[in-house]
Amino acid sequence: MDTRDVRYFGKPDWADDYYQSSLLYNVNASIGGGSKNANYVFTLATTKDAGVADNTSYTKYNIGFALNMVPLDGLNVSTIINAAKIDRVRNRNFRDRFAEMEYMVDFSTPLAPAGNLYNDFLISNDLTKDDNYNNLLNGLLALSYTKQRFNATASIKLDYTTNVRRAFWPMALLESVNFVSNYSGYNQRIIGETSASYWLPLADIHKLNIQWNGSIISDLYHYNYTRAYDGDDDMKPTTSTGNFKQYRYVDRLENRWVSTSIALDYKYKNLLNVGLLARYDGNSAIQSDHRWMFTPAASAEWNLKNQFFAGSTALSGLSLRASYARIAKSVQSDRYELGPQYLATSITWSGEPLLSSANGFATITRPYASGWVGYDLKLPYSDKMELALKGSFFDNRIIAEIILYKNYEKNLLTYLPVTQEMGYEYKLASGMDISNQGLELNLSASILKNTPLKWDLSFNASYNKNKLEKLPENREATVIGDHKLQVGQSVDAFWVYQNKGIYTNDSEVPVMNGKPLNINGVPFKAGDPVWTDVDGNNQINDNDRVLTGHAIPPYTGGLTNQFAYKGFDFSFNLFFALGHSALNLRDQQRYDFATLDNIQSLQSVKEIFFWQNTNQRDDYPIYNPQSSVHPYRAEQDLFLEKLSYLKLRNITVGYTLPIKKVGSNIPKSLYFYLTGSNLLSFSNFSAGDPELVNFNGTYDGYSLPIPRSISLGLRFKF
Repeated sequence: MDTRDVRYFGKPDWADDYYQSSLLYNVNASIGGGSKNANYVFTLATTKDAGVADNTSYTKYNIGFALNMVPLDGLNVSTIINAAKIDRVRNRNFRDRFAEMEYMVDFSTPLAPAGNLYNDFLISNDLTKDDNYNNLLNGLLALSYTKQRFNATASIKLDYTTNVRRAFWPMALLESVNFVSNYSGYNQRIIGETSASYWLPLADIHKLNIQWNGSIISDLYHYNYTRAYDGDDDMKPTTSTGNFKQYRYVDRLENRWVSTSIALDYKYKNLLNVGLLARYDGNSAIQSDHRWMFTPAASAEWNLKNQFFAGSTALSGLSLRASYARIAKSVQSDRYELGPQYLATSITWSGEPLLSSANGFATITRPYASGWVGYDLKLPYSDKMELALKGSFFDNRIIAEIILYKNYEKNLLTYLPVTQEMGYEYKLASGMDISNQGLELNLSASILKNTPLKWDLSFNASYNKNKLEKLPENREATVIGDHKLQVGQSVDAFWVYQNKGIYTNDSEVPVMNGKPLNINGVPFKAGDPVWTDVDGNNQINDNDRVLTGHAIPPYTGGLTNQFAYKGFDFSFNLFFALGHSALNLRDQQRYDFATLDNIQSLQSVKEIFFWQNTNQRDDYPIYNPQSSVHPYRAEQDLFLEKLSYLKLRNITVGYTLPIKKVGSNIPKSLYFYLTGSNLLSFSNFSAGDPELVNFNGTYDGYSLPIPRSISLGLRFKF
C-alpha cells in the first residue's frame, strides 16, 4: 500500500462521525378518577434512547387505558388496553447487511479510516432506506365473582405485535448492484383462563381451599418476506416499480398450550401451610403420542417462630419452606409434530429451509441440511426442588434468607450426528438431561431507621453449577458445531486446545517413530504453536481439545445502599459476576488475518472500527501467520480470558421539595433527581466492557457500547 495515500496514512479521524453523545428522554403523563364502584386511569408516554455509536436510536410511544367496575355486589369487571409504537434506527454494519443479502464482496480492503472518506461513505449511505417499525397491542378483560367462601374468575388476554422492515441499498454501495427487501409479520397470542375456588368450613384451626384452574394459550406467528436484486436504478427502491429479480418467502407457525389443574391449600393455625397441585399440560407442537404430560407440584412451609420461639422479642419470624414442581416446557417449532421428515434446501425457493421438499426428489437432494426428525420426540420438562430458611430479626429490621435448589431439565431436544451415507447432516433427538444446583443468599437490613439519617441495605449472592446428566441414546458425547457436550461436564464449557507457547526451532517438535508431531498430516515447525497432545499419539486433532471454563458466571450478586436525610436521598447499586471466561474472537481475527483474507466469509468483514485502537492484549506469541497448521485458530485457550467483573450500575441523588398546598391544582411536592448509569466497571478483560460478551461466551466486538448516561428528572405529586 502506498504510504502517500492519505486515505490510509492520513489523520484517522473517522471516530468523530461514528461515536456521539445523545440526549435520552422519558416523559409520562396520567390522569384518573372515579369512585369505589368504578374508576379509571388514562396514560401517555414517550421514550427515546439513543445509542453511543453508528447513529442508532430507539423511540417508543405508549398509550394506555384501564377501567375497573363493580356493577353488582361481589362482581368485579376489569379492562386494560395498552398500545405502543416503536421506531428503531439500526446500525450500518457491513456484516449485518451482507448477511441479509447473502452477497459477498471483496473483503480484503477495509473502509479507509480518514474522516473525509468515511463521510463520503455516509453520504452514499444516506441513499439507503432502512425502516423498522413495531406496533404492539395488549388487552385484558377479566371478571371476578366472590360470594362468602366461593370465588370464580374468568379472563381473556390478547397480545398482538406487528413487525415491518423496509430496506434498500443503492448501487454505489454494492458494486453496481442494488438490493431491496420487504418484511411484514405478526405475532398473536390469545390466553383464556378460568378458575373456581372454595374454602371448606372446617374448625378455626384448620383451613382448606380447593381450587380448579383451566387455561388455553394460542400462539400464531406469520410473515411475508421478499428479497430482490439488480433493479433498474436507485430512484425506484421498491419491488413494485424497479423491475427487480425477486425471491419471496412465507411461513406460518401455530402453537397451542392447554392445561387444567386441581389444587389443595391447607393451613393449620399459624404453624403450617401445605399446597398440592395435580395438573395436566398439552402442547400441539409435540407428536401426538407424547403431547400430554402430568405435572404435579407440592410445597410446605413451617413457621418455626410460632412453633418454638413464640415468646422471643429479638426473633420476628423464622420459617422453613420446601417445594417441588414439574413444569412442562414448550418447543418453538410446529415442525416437530409432523414426525419423520426431511428438508432439502436445494429445491426450495432460493434455498429457503422452512419449506418442506417433496418425497419424489429424495434421491437427488441429499444432504438434507436441516436434519432428520424421527419418532419419539417428547415434551421437555423441568423438575425443580427448593429448600429455604428465612428469618427476620428486631422487628423485621434485618431479614435473611438462604435457598438451596436443584433443577433438572429433562427430555431436551438436541442434534446428534449420523453417518454421512444417510444423506443427513444430523438428526433431532429427545432425551438430553441437564442439572443445575446452587445456593442463593438474600439479606436486607434497615441499619438506621428511627434516626434523622436513614440507611437501608440489601445484598444478594448466588452460586450455580450445571452439569450434563444424559444424552439421547445413552451417548457419552456429541459435537454440535464448535461446541462439545460431554456427559458429566458443564454444558457451558469451552472446547479448546491447550496452548503452551511456541516452537522456537524444529528440534523442539516432538518426534515419534521418526515422524514429527502433526495436525491433519501437517507437521509442526519452528514458529508454530505448542498444543498439548492429550492422548499422546503424536497427532493433534479434536481428541486433544479439552473442556474448560464457563461461559456463564457461577457466582453473581449485588449490593444496594439507600440513604435518606430530611428531603435528600442517595442510593447506589453494585453488581458482580465471578468465575466465568470469554473467548476473545476479536483479537483472534486480528491475528488470524492471513487466513481470513483468503476466504469469502462474514468473519472477513472489516468494519470502520477495525482501525480503532482498543485495549488489546499484546502478549500473544508471534507465530508464523502463513503456517498451514493455522496457528491463530479460535479453538484454543490462547484467546480465553477471565471475565470476572464488578460494576457500579447506577447512582441516584434526589431531593423532595414540599409545597404548602393552597389549591387542588397545586402539586403536593416536587422531586428532583440526578441518576448516573453504567458509570464504573472493574475487570481484567482486555477488550473492555465484559457485558458486551455474547451469551455463548464469545466476544466479537460487534456489540454497540453500553453508554454511560446521566439523567436529570422531575417528578411531581398532586
